[in-house]
Amino acid sequence: MPMNLPACLILLLALSSTACQSAQQRLAIEWRFDSARAQEDLYEDADPLDGAALSVHSLPIQGADHKLGWELGLGEGKEMFAFTNGTYTLRQRQAWLGLRYTFLDGHWRPYLGAGAQYTRHDILLDYLGNGMEKRADDFGPYLEAGLLVRISKEWHAVLGYRETFGMQAQVDAADLDLDTAQTFVGVGFSF
Repeated sequence: MPMNLPACLILLLALSSTACQSAQQRLAIEWRFDSARAQEDLYEDADPLDGAALSVHSLPIQGADHKLGWELGLGEGKEMFAFTNGTYTLRQRQAWLGLRYTFLDGHWRPYLGAGAQYTRHDILLDYLGNGMEKRADDFGPYLEAGLLVRISKEWHAVLGYRETFGMQAQVDAADLDLDTAQTFVGVGFSF
């Protein structure tokens, strides 16, 4: 199931128009650099999947009556390694939509997020010039914990951890665990 970019953009516009109408929330865009470790045993010897993500979310203003907002994001990570007579490439793509609760409203803002995530793994094996490509994908829940640090009224930095649960797929005769544990650092702008 490929990610549907027009549907994601329409959802983003609908959510952002709701956030912009509230005097209690600001719209924020975050650019994240992440490192994900796949839970699948077949990948245990591989290095983490390094990648990037773009997240859009509602951010409560300082002194807001409620601290609950939403988040929407798209990300991609890749790992490639060579072996005798070949290469192995694993690409992970993800999209998520969820809720985010911010605990404090000062310059240091710890938060918890939860929602649903779509993950797709593309596996490419090239051995002696012969290529084999497999795709696996699934939906599942995620939990995220992070710390947002306000640098100015508009700019912030973010550091966090995200984990997915219960995502599996079958490739040929193998059952794959698509869950990942991910750490990220990023910068954001709110308006």
